[in-house]
Amino acid sequence: MQTHFSIWSVISLIGTVQGGFLVVTLLLSAKKLKKASLMLVILASILSFQMFDQFAFTTRLWYGHYRIFFIPMPLVYMPLLWFYALFIINHQRGWKKRDWWHLLPFMVGELTLIVTYFSHYGSEHLFARIALVNVWLAYGKGVHLMTYSWFILKLLNRHVWQKGILGLPHNNYLNIIWLKRTLLVAMMIFVVTYTLITLTYLRVLQVNVDQYLGLILGVFLYSVAYMAIRYPITFMYEEPEYYPSPILMNVGGAREPVLSAETYKEKYQTSPLTTDQKSHYKHLLLNHLETHQAFTNNELTLKALSEQMGVSAYHLSQVMNEELGKNFYELINHYRVEAVKTSLANPRAHQTNLLSIAYDAGFNSKSSFNRIFKKSTGLTPSEYRKKLAK
Repeated sequence: MQTHFSIWSVISLIGTVQGGFLVVTLLLSAKKLKKASLMLVILASILSFQMFDQFAFTTRLWYGHYRIFFIPMPLVYMPLLWFYALFIINHQRGWKKRDWWHLLPFMVGELTLIVTYFSHYGSEHLFARIALVNVWLAYGKGVHLMTYSWFILKLLNRHVWQKGILGLPHNNYLNIIWLKRTLLVAMMIFVVTYTLITLTYLRVLQVNVDQYLGLILGVFLYSVAYMAIRYPITFMYEEPEYYPSPILMNVGGAREPVLSAETYKEKYQTSPLTTDQKSHYKHLLLNHLETHQAFTNNELTLKALSEQMGVSAYHLSQVMNEELGKNFYELINHYRVEAVKTSLANPRAHQTNLLSIAYDAGFNSKSSFNRIFKKSTGLTPSEYRKKLAK
């Protein structure tokens, strides 16, 4: 059979490559694949395979009756996005037996085609019957897509309402943005596709919808791949607290990265926090440090502090750097130095050992205490105490 290349086959080929790229990106983006990302891997794999099959069909590389049984495949797309939504909302959720019921529409559609195909196999009416089933399935797929989209959007909106934007981790928030936009793209594709199907069925237009399948799948797949590139953090297993840096400094004995201003700017460029939200977080942070004195814990980390406050570590780090002009290391040691200065100013502490005061403030080594205190005040702890005694 002679091959035939057209704009439609090129679109299908590009979509196939795009889908393969997305699958590889998802598989390599984390040490351990999230259940949510696994749903996207399955979805992208199905879409990519269908795009390749469409490419083979439009170029006439091969054609077989097996393609008939791909017709119900779109009935799998939305259940995968539904479970993606469930898993990003609750990472601890496992797979349940009742979840298999979501595949029932696909199984019914597949069974209908199998019965139709084999009951009319060899008959001249075979493809007419298949075409009729295809039309009904097309509208069924449309209702299926819109119903799932409505329930997914309702689920996401309820989650945001319960948590509040300020209570959502950064990557969770981006996942929700991504999914909402993907659903909007899917619904727009639905409107265009089924308008064409209806007009063709009513013979108002003579459009080969199957010819546009590559474009339809390509647009949907491209939207998924674009968001994977635009918000790569959504596909990581864990949200990183820091970007890699060769410069390390000591926070009460723990080593923490100190990043350049350019690196911080790059790190937070996709953050959804508004000015008001950052201001709110800043007040929460300062109140927590001053009221609960978390800095006195010499093993305190950014992650531990974020868990105490119920705030994303990513957002907390952003507020420290952008609102307070300090990284975690600098802010915590600032409070520790101030605590030492307050203790030294107390007449009752004149005979107290300096190292004991330092430990109470959260420092866990003499060397780091002396270095950080002198950097902050310009004096060693002993010199500062003598100055107060004069």
